[in-house]
Amino acid sequence: QAGLTVFGFQVKVSNSCGFLTRADDCKLVRSTCWKVSARSRVYLMNRYDKLQNEDIKKKHHYLPVTYTKQWSDKDGKLLIQDKNKIKTYKSLPENIFFERNLNRLSLFKDKQKLFLQNLYQDFFQSNSKDFQQMKDFIERLYNTSKLIENCTEGELSSFLPLEDRDKKELDKIKQVFIQNLIEDQLSNVESHYGEFIELLLSNNPFYKENFHFLIEFLAIQKFRSKSFLDEKNSFIKKLDKSLEEDDVKNIVIVSSFIESELLVDKFRKNYLILQLIENTSEEYFISSDSPVVSSQEILLIQHRLLENILECYMLPLSLKHIIIVGLKERTSDTGDADFSYMKYSNIDFIKKINNLISLNSGDKLILPPR
Repeated sequence: QAGLTVFGFQVKVSNSCGFLTRADDCKLVRSTCWKVSARSRVYLMNRYDKLQNEDIKKKHHYLPVTYTKQWSDKDGKLLIQDKNKIKTYKSLPENIFFERNLNRLSLFKDKQKLFLQNLYQDFFQSNSKDFQQMKDFIERLYNTSKLIENCTEGELSSFLPLEDRDKKELDKIKQVFIQNLIEDQLSNVESHYGEFIELLLSNNPFYKENFHFLIEFLAIQKFRSKSFLDEKNSFIKKLDKSLEEDDVKNIVIVSSFIESELLVDKFRKNYLILQLIENTSEEYFISSDSPVVSSQEILLIQHRLLENILECYMLPLSLKHIIIVGLKERTSDTGDADFSYMKYSNIDFIKKINNLISLNSGDKLILPPR
């Protein structure tokens, strides 16, 4: 088995066929420091029988249930308000913030690969070992797509002495691959974020040891939101009007992972200012369908505590918690990060935060239960 790491995933690929399958096992990797370099290890094994029995995932959330359920009422429902509208309605977390087949890949082909290489030239030309991991994943995705295409549609298919049953099984493998691959990767990030938030809300001090899960989730979620995907889709279509829908969709999906990796690289290279804020007022934090806020307005609200910040990101975590992550230029006498836990009861401060969240939202707000 050959191995590679893909933005938090250790992937094993069979040398004999190069086929990427879903996660078979998951183990936490501990590193010498808490930050983003700590990774989730996912073994992707060439398990033919397991592929045949795997359910094809079609309901793809762009805002995961693990995140939104923190705003649920006693009946497990969310209170939703469409942006710029007064009327509200309730929904179970499972039944909102998703699109069918949102992360469904088509086979990754030459045209798409070349487009991405031109779009992210600095990324693909970089010698960074951290970027190499993602580049390896894209190459494996390309090679696996080629293999599946040859076996099911290309010249190889005409030479393979396959019976009808074999062809159906091979098609099932293809469907699992294109339908579940991205969903499985995202599910792993979500489950680890769930571990972090559970520790935080239960006042377990060990949440501090799992900050890398939060940072990884923030980076993924920023480029997974519906507003980002829609904007990227329009941007790609304008760049090359000859691209077909499947081309655009694959490019957008892979772009979101590349953009996340670029943000994680910023987190690695800079000194992090982490502010975990607990809301002790009677006013609750809201959230939205695009919960990661990156705005200079954050610096205006927290100007005394966020001096000399290069970039700033904010993510509401629950009705009572938000995280603010500031990036500061690293110097020789600084470590990796500075962490502070603060309590705020000032309602004006809470309202300013909620206003930022609302302004950053795409189509929907998640309001506190009533």
